[in-house]
Formats: sequence, structure tokens, C-alpha cells
Amino acid sequence: MSALHNELMTLTDPTLGLLVDIAENLSRASVDNLLLRANLNQYATDRSSRHSMLFTALTAARRRTTVIDGWDCDPDEAQQAHRALLDFTRRLVETRRLDPTQIADISEAVRADGYELVIDADTGRARLLATDPAPVPLPPQITALEAELEARGYHTVSAHYRQAVDNLVHHNYEAANASLRPALEELVVRLAEDHASYTVAAHASQGGAAITYLINNGYLLDADGGLFLRGLWRMLHTNGPHPGQTDADEARFRIVTVTAAARFLLKRFAPRR
Repeated sequence: MSALHNELMTLTDPTLGLLVDIAENLSRASVDNLLLRANLNQYATDRSSRHSMLFTALTAARRRTTVIDGWDCDPDEAQQAHRALLDFTRRLVETRRLDPTQIADISEAVRADGYELVIDADTGRARLLATDPAPVPLPPQITALEAELEARGYHTVSAHYRQAVDNLVHHNYEAANASLRPALEELVVRLAEDHASYTVAAHASQGGAAITYLINNGYLLDADGGLFLRGLWRMLHTNGPHPGQTDADEARFRIVTVTAAARFLLKRFAPRR
């Protein structure tokens, strides 16, 4: 199971750690006020230090958005905790006590979690806007995709894909991109073998060859997914796993796009009865 399973699309642990690191440099009064105004004070069970207050409050709220030991948290409580974490982040940025580097770090972290930090240049007011077109679209799609991959016996595809998702969750953007390429390649090759009599050649890279085979032999038309799949395959070879050549926005876009493409392909090449 990936780290995104059974939870609201809320802030991940690396993002919370960054927020704690930044906020604990504020005064005790400022930390108290931030937790109160964000409705997180109820979770601050350890008040021995600013770090302890922030750590217990943010991690406790985070747990309220997650299934724990098979017990589903109350949906209203989960939404309230989720909104509180976003509100805390927004208010922390609005304190005007952060330097540009800290704000940039927060912006990049929340972008990996599916949010865009927007700051009004005139008022300093901050907003967190969801970057996905629908509420919480990614976790259910990931769950459905992994389940179908496992059901079809595509365990290698599932393993690569799960690594990509987990790396995105932990803000390892280059590693997330690097895991997506073999996931899509293995899926395309397996589908071509199982449904189009494709024979794997001796050379290492098979993704492009399998896609070309499907298109040239009429299994996937250019105007009905063929050109999209070819373009996606080429896109996954740009920037690559090299440090400093990708970011949270790009990594998340690739995850979302490959997820949609994989589900499309599995539907197109349905199991034979």
C-alpha cells in the first residue's frame, strides 16, 4: 500500500517537519497564537517547548485525516483537521517573519502535496489552492490502479509505480520521475505481449518499441491514445532523475498523467474472458 492510501489529500510528513522547523523559531507567544487561530491548540498535548507544541499539534491533526488500525476517522473531524493544517500553513506565511528562502521551501513542499501557495503582493495574505481539478482525486485512483495491476499479475509494474508515489510523498522528486519510466515501460510491454503477440527484443529499452508496435499494428490508433502515449513516453525521458532538474509541480504532474494513462491502457486492453 502506498503512503497515500486511505487518507485525505492533506499535508505529508516531510511538509509538517518543514513547518515545525520554521515555526519553532518564532516566539512562544507567536506559536501559541498560531495554534489557537488555526484551531490546532487542542492537539498540542506536549507544551514543554515550542518544538513539542508544534510537533504534537501538527502530527496529531495529521493522524486525524488517516485510517488507523482499520478504524475510519469521522469524516467531519478529518475535514476539520485537514483545514486546520492548511490554515496553519497559511497563517505561518502571513506572519511576515519568514525570509524568502523559507517561503520558497514551504511553497515547494505544499506543491508536492497538491497545493499552490499564492501570496497577495499588496496585502501579504496567503492562500492554498488545490492544483488538481477535482477534490481528492489522486488517492482513490492510485488505490484502484494498484489493485488492478496486482489482480492482473503485473507485480513489477505495481512495485515501480508504488515507489514513484512513495517518493513523491517524501518529496524525492527526481526518484519519483525515475520510477515512473520503468513502471510505464513494463506496463506497455506486458500489455503488448498479452494482447498483441508482441515479442520482446534483446535490447534493453522496450517501452518505445512496444508503443510503436501497438500503433503500427492497429492496436492503438494515433487519434485514440496512440500519439498521447508516444508523447508521454518521450516526456518521461526529459529532465530525468538528475538533481536540480525537476520540481514538485513536474513530479506530481507526471504521477497524475501516468496514473490516468495506465488506467486508460488497462481499460483498453481488458483481460480476455
